[in-house]
Amino acid sequence: MVPGTLTLVAGNVDGHGYLDGTLATARFYGVYDLAFDNAGNAYIAEADLHTIRKISASGIVTTLGGKAGHAGSADGLRSAARFHRPRGIAVDAAGNVFVADSGNRALRKISPGGVVSTLAGNPLARPETGPADGTGSAALFGSVLDVTVDTNGVIYVAEDATIRKITQSGVVTTLTGIKRPECIHLRQGASQCNYVDGPASVATLHTESLVADANGNVYFTGPNSVRKVTPDGVVSTLAGQSSTAGNVDGAGSAARFSSLRAITLDGNGDLFVTDQHALVRKISAAGLVTTVAGTLPALSSYADGPGKSASFNRPEGITADGKGNLFVADHDNHVIRKIATDGVVTTYAGTVAKPGALDATGPNARFAHPAGIAVDTAGVVYIAQYNHRTVRKVSPGGVVTTLAGVAGEIGYADGNGSAARFRWLGAIAVDKTGNVYVGDSGTLRKISPSGMVSTLAGDPDWDNGRPLVDGAGSKARFGPISGLTVDNQGNIFVTGRSAIRKVTPDGVVTTVAGSLEEYGHADGAGAAARFYFIRGIVIDAAGNLFVGDTFMNSVIRKITPAGLVTTFAGRLGEAGTTDGTAAASRFTFVTGMTIDTTGKIYLSESTYTPLSEGGSANLIRSITTAGVVTTVAGQVGFTGVLLGSPPANFAIIEDLAFAAPGVLYVTSSNALLKLTLAP
Repeated sequence: MVPGTLTLVAGNVDGHGYLDGTLATARFYGVYDLAFDNAGNAYIAEADLHTIRKISASGIVTTLGGKAGHAGSADGLRSAARFHRPRGIAVDAAGNVFVADSGNRALRKISPGGVVSTLAGNPLARPETGPADGTGSAALFGSVLDVTVDTNGVIYVAEDATIRKITQSGVVTTLTGIKRPECIHLRQGASQCNYVDGPASVATLHTESLVADANGNVYFTGPNSVRKVTPDGVVSTLAGQSSTAGNVDGAGSAARFSSLRAITLDGNGDLFVTDQHALVRKISAAGLVTTVAGTLPALSSYADGPGKSASFNRPEGITADGKGNLFVADHDNHVIRKIATDGVVTTYAGTVAKPGALDATGPNARFAHPAGIAVDTAGVVYIAQYNHRTVRKVSPGGVVTTLAGVAGEIGYADGNGSAARFRWLGAIAVDKTGNVYVGDSGTLRKISPSGMVSTLAGDPDWDNGRPLVDGAGSKARFGPISGLTVDNQGNIFVTGRSAIRKVTPDGVVTTVAGSLEEYGHADGAGAAARFYFIRGIVIDAAGNLFVGDTFMNSVIRKITPAGLVTTFAGRLGEAGTTDGTAAASRFTFVTGMTIDTTGKIYLSESTYTPLSEGGSANLIRSITTAGVVTTVAGQVGFTGVLLGSPPANFAIIEDLAFAAPGVLYVTSSNALLKLTLAP
């Protein structure tokens, strides 16, 4: 197998993220709106990541503009440009893409060549200075929520209480909504507004989304009605009542909507809207409202299928292609859904996470937040299942079983197999005789090869204000245990917070290095050393320990058998992903560590900041005995599991362990993965 190949052992790699690729392998996060060009390419406003993505007519996803997790207002070519929560998107006949850049209160333009420019609005202007008509940066917006383009190339922008009209040269005028609606402020920040139909001088409105027809009419949503604006600015209500929410199909004012979001127009002249309560509704030219797809209640819901049997989770943008198919930006499911002309809903791009606790073989098994991982001498994998409070076992053939605990049942009890209960599982290790050790809410639990669970050391009621202490068995107290390793004599080394502890086979706990109560960074002998937050630990053949000293420190530390602590790689307080030798290298947040027979250390890193803030470095790095750091797998800036030949990519990596020389097992997403290394 080609070195760097990533394969699935068990579970599934579905879920949100940021990853370009095919329709099935691409990952999205916070999709907000989408639009098609005449060639069948789709463009997506990904508000939560501040990016514009493109899906080619052949089904390849790329990033057209912006950099994931990096908000800004810079113009430029593709990734050099910056957006700030782009919400709406539209394409004209020439292939220019227009973006309602809500965080910048500006209308941005992307040429067919990928050059981003600001057509109208000024991101540097204070919000209270708008709105104001004008040209280019002289025009000001209070908000920019959505954009549409008519067949003549005239652009319209939804701006809360107004609809603005923009020429291709950037001249901005107000089409309607000159007068503000009269609102009564209710309790808890709510308000009730009186929205008036009529000519531009008297009409009042609230708009979330809009679409233009071939005759220059603009249709818009908000808040509980679908309304129409003629080319001369006259507003009328087509369906629903702005002052009354509900979920009723029917004709005109008899219909009810609730929290309408996006609107689109198909080739037959029918309007379609997304209801944030998870429905897609149709409004005929005569004003008859019917429900096309979705079901209620729909909190955190996802299901493909025919029409009303399908479900969405906060559908936002909607558009139609040239064949009459509808496409929906399913925001909280982080996917693009397709509604075919026969009403059947499928997932068009991206995948939805499918966590669970099912014991089965390979991809039929389900995990939910698999955390620590360990492999015994027979190649059997043990996984600490954090969310479901179980310890799972995976055979070399991918058969998943539950070794101890019961999925979803939290508690604390020793016992055999399913009679045992756990609270908060994390780190895990296995000794050469097949005993499994797992950190569980302030205790070190031991599981025999037959599945008998006992408490080796620690107090399950540690979190009651009492100090952490060394001692024998239950007299010792741990905080959360974030790393475990076992030496050839059966001693277990435990990391957590700011110290490294040693537990003998009979449960006697002592502190090897660091302080049980004080954080910091100091090299030195034993108790004189200081750590900030330790995550991951390995031991080499000579008995040297290596740990990831994360958060504020961002370094790899070494502890000799005599307890002398030194900084092995990285530089104190300087986080990054730079490869290099010793102090020239940089690390982010170490989540797990393992070591091969030559003494080379492998570690997993995952940035724990949100994707929307650029948290997208999920890497596997190696460190030679001389301290040379190399990135083995993963791509900086992308999040999501990409199987197959290099370059491999990961979602958040929890831990890693060797299954055999040159073969790493990795827990990422809701899956157990296998990474083949170079010989």
